[in-house]
Amino acid sequence: MIRIAIVDDEQVISHQLEAQVEEYFPGDKMEKEVFIFTDPVEFYSKVEQGEWFEIYLLDIEMPGIGGMELADKIREKDRSGYLLFITSHVEYAVEGYERNAYRFIPKSLLAEKLPLALQNIVEELEEREDQRAYLIQNSLRCERIPFHTILYLYKQGKNVVFVTESGTSQDRTTLSEVYQALDEESFIYIDRGYLVNIRHVMKVKNNEVYLRDGTTLYISRSHVQAVKSRISAYWRK
Repeated sequence: MIRIAIVDDEQVISHQLEAQVEEYFPGDKMEKEVFIFTDPVEFYSKVEQGEWFEIYLLDIEMPGIGGMELADKIREKDRSGYLLFITSHVEYAVEGYERNAYRFIPKSLLAEKLPLALQNIVEELEEREDQRAYLIQNSLRCERIPFHTILYLYKQGKNVVFVTESGTSQDRTTLSEVYQALDEESFIYIDRGYLVNIRHVMKVKNNEVYLRDGTTLYISRSHVQAVKSRISAYWRK
């Protein structure tokens, strides 16, 4: 079940968004619940009380509390939800991506851009059902780490540190051995000591990669072009 929040003070736009969501999610595709909030203050209160959603469609300009402020509140509670900003003003794009937005959709391009964004989100959610995982097993513990939960990995002394959606884990091995075990086209070296899961990459700018949880990692000079090309190819699929 996918929970989707639509937050827009204009009822016409809210119902337009709802109609497009309903059109994209026919009954046999994936179960979903859609919640419409025309009062951003009410939505803010719901988030404060612990309400959560997989997908947030947020208007940026609203009276009382704007979409950016709502996004800040959401990110205090939920680091992995998909934020889709809906607006008529492209100048807000940078601010949106700073809040780990998944997409920035102009209102004039809703019919074109929203279905594509929903398709990409559904594909990612379906991938999360993937059972492939890395196994840490030694005399002290046995731990299973699903590939899709891994944000990035790095070498620390004789250990490899796994940074995941739920925390960190360590395995006494080499990064190259872990890379071979992952056997996944979505993992890429951004430095000799760092591997990143492209599934969690939001953007690449200059020599830095920005992840969905807000992390920014440095790309070594020798890897910049390869990283940009590989990520672009992955996104085009």
